[in-house]
Amino acid sequence: SATTSNGDKLTIKQTQKWANKLAVAKRAKNKKRVKEIKEKKKSSDELGELSKSFEDMHRELMKTNEELADEQRQKEFMIASISHDLKTPLTSIRAYAEALELNELSLAKQKVYHEVIVEKSVFMRKMLDDLLMYTLLQSNSYTMDSVIVDGEEFFDMLVSDYETLCQEKNIQLQEIVEVSGMYEVNAQQLIRVVDNLMENAIKHKNTERKSWLGAVDVTAKKNWCFDFVQQSLLETEGMYLIVQNEGDGVSEEQVEKIFEPLYQANEARTKEGNGTGLGLSITKQIIEKHGGEIQMLSKEKIGTAVICYLPN
Repeated sequence: SATTSNGDKLTIKQTQKWANKLAVAKRAKNKKRVKEIKEKKKSSDELGELSKSFEDMHRELMKTNEELADEQRQKEFMIASISHDLKTPLTSIRAYAEALELNELSLAKQKVYHEVIVEKSVFMRKMLDDLLMYTLLQSNSYTMDSVIVDGEEFFDMLVSDYETLCQEKNIQLQEIVEVSGMYEVNAQQLIRVVDNLMENAIKHKNTERKSWLGAVDVTAKKNWCFDFVQQSLLETEGMYLIVQNEGDGVSEEQVEKIFEPLYQANEARTKEGNGTGLGLSITKQIIEKHGGEIQMLSKEKIGTAVICYLPN
């Protein structure tokens, strides 16, 4: 038996009753303590999550600010470069125009001066057209209208008509078309793509060497491609648009930068025959807006290829 604080004796039944009350009180106390610990842990977790959210937001803001700053630097560089490239032909046009005004030139020289003025004007027009297209493609709100076309018919049209131009430059061009299925395309923009690629290929091409312009299914045989090009053609559906040249090749450093706006392997940007420096960058954006990919592969003493992949 047990006794109370007054010394009274308790029966076994009363002792058990008191023990049960103590056990209940202890359990309630423990339950309250556990609840307090959980609430404290929950509060700590919420603070941790809030802190993590702020850190993530801070990182996103920093990343966005860096991207905006980089974009601004690119715009400033582009404005400076294009201003320089427009200034040179403008100076030439003015000089030739002033010479023509003097009326002291022979008819032969007048004809030459007129041709130079027209040539420089065409260059400036192309640069402004390319700048407008590059700006449009950079905009997130710009969407290209597209239509469904028969692959064989469309790509046969797309790669034709370049053979005559290559013959004038003494370049041997082989055109290959083997496309099936339907494709969703913007015809005008893909014409611009091939024009840019062929212009670039002819500009950097040594004469009396072979070039290839191909539009082929991913499953078609491509034994006309260089070995190192064939090894990179790994898609399982869709088609490839390939422009390939025999030649000295392009350095790895140039390949990495070739699709950057205003980049030219020849640093003499305004030298006669050079383009605007925006063609390949525009080409890349057009292909990507078609859901495709573009890459340049090159090997010294063998040649260079630009490969455009388009899904069907």
